[in-house]
Amino acid sequence: MDQDQWDNYNQTTPTTEHKDPDQTSKNTRHLPTKTQTPNPSPCITVNTAASLYGIDFNVVVPFFKEHMHWVKYVTQIKKGKQNHNFKLTTNTGKDYMCRVPGIDNLHHHGQESDIVFKNSELASHVYKVAPLVCAYDSPHEVPHPTSVILKGREGTGIIITEYIRQRSLTVQDFVDNDRLMEQVVSVVCKYHKLSLKPIDTNTEQGRDNNLLLPSACSNVLWYYELEEISNGWKSFTPTVFQQAQLLQTLLDHAREMFGPLVSCHNDLCPSNMLCVEDRVLLVDWEFSGVGDRLYDLATLVEHTNQDDKGEEQVLQMYFKRPPSELEAARLSIWRVWYAMRRALRARQTMVSATSTGTKSNEHNNAYVQGRNYSFPAYVDGCTEQSEAWLQRFSLLLERESVQGTEYDTGHLEILQNAVNTILADQEKARKDKEFQERKQARQLEKERLLAQGEGDDY
Repeated sequence: MDQDQWDNYNQTTPTTEHKDPDQTSKNTRHLPTKTQTPNPSPCITVNTAASLYGIDFNVVVPFFKEHMHWVKYVTQIKKGKQNHNFKLTTNTGKDYMCRVPGIDNLHHHGQESDIVFKNSELASHVYKVAPLVCAYDSPHEVPHPTSVILKGREGTGIIITEYIRQRSLTVQDFVDNDRLMEQVVSVVCKYHKLSLKPIDTNTEQGRDNNLLLPSACSNVLWYYELEEISNGWKSFTPTVFQQAQLLQTLLDHAREMFGPLVSCHNDLCPSNMLCVEDRVLLVDWEFSGVGDRLYDLATLVEHTNQDDKGEEQVLQMYFKRPPSELEAARLSIWRVWYAMRRALRARQTMVSATSTGTKSNEHNNAYVQGRNYSFPAYVDGCTEQSEAWLQRFSLLLERESVQGTEYDTGHLEILQNAVNTILADQEKARKDKEFQERKQARQLEKERLLAQGEGDDY
């Protein structure tokens, strides 16, 4: 994994400009693009890193001492609110990826490090679609009683994985390589299927299925409170609020109606994909959990600039057959909701940044990166993201394929009709069951009275 791979590794930032959505060229249609890091982090010695980052990797990561080598050089390759990623080079010349949880990752839209580790390990060892997980320092384990480097110290939540010397993918890669989307979709299909495969509990200790662990941030519908986050947000008009509520309720019904929930990565943007020889690996399982498979695909089609035809092609690759109208509708509406979720996420980040003293942490990182830093600019960037994603939500919702025309039923109506039909059937089944239970109760009571000689007047 080269340095260039990680320059674009932060979460995507949408632009406020969009071309005509009817354009079919993936080259010309704008979607959220990556924010470029002005200056890459320098490669520094482990002692210098300890003073700058406050982490002595040879002390807090016992993995290296246990394997008879030690960290010599450190390069910071990603810094975000979720975590900090470092490339660690040992005295033997071998490189590792080191994920250090951010100090506020439980208070924003982050993930508990235990869940990140377990899901990353499952993706690596069982699904075989992620870099190999080498070690984990659990923050919940009791300090080691004998080890000198662990004695009296709580765990850090640090995760060590193999370092892949390949760059991450870009949207342009999907334009230039017609087969790349098919490769990625096959990887997604693979872990979706494996997550439902029964396991041998005698050999797989500690779990009874192959599903990723759910968490608060993998709750893609309800983690961000609409009413709370939209309060004071001028662009979040009453109309937008009603639209968001409608989709939220509709998708909540649909989530488990049309098939079992599966393991989902939930952030399938190109920068989270590494092309290694003839296969694709997925990184950054921060938002992973259990969910609707078509939400997972929705993040992919949104981040790779797919138009309506592209959505259909992705579904055909996934199902190995032409998709049904309902499958196309589910993917389309999940895509609309994903834009809303990103808007809510960016807005909450901005609100949190202005109220929790993020400035000092960001300023320290700016010093390490060797670049000037402006806290107001950081807040403005979060605000710009939230506004751009909110605009993207409206644009996706207003597409003809979603709203329909005089001659064609839109995806929103198709999904609503399907959900309403199932809800009506469920309600009818519930009433029929209640009627049968009451009828059976009356019959039992009649038989009881007859047995007591009181049935003539019943």
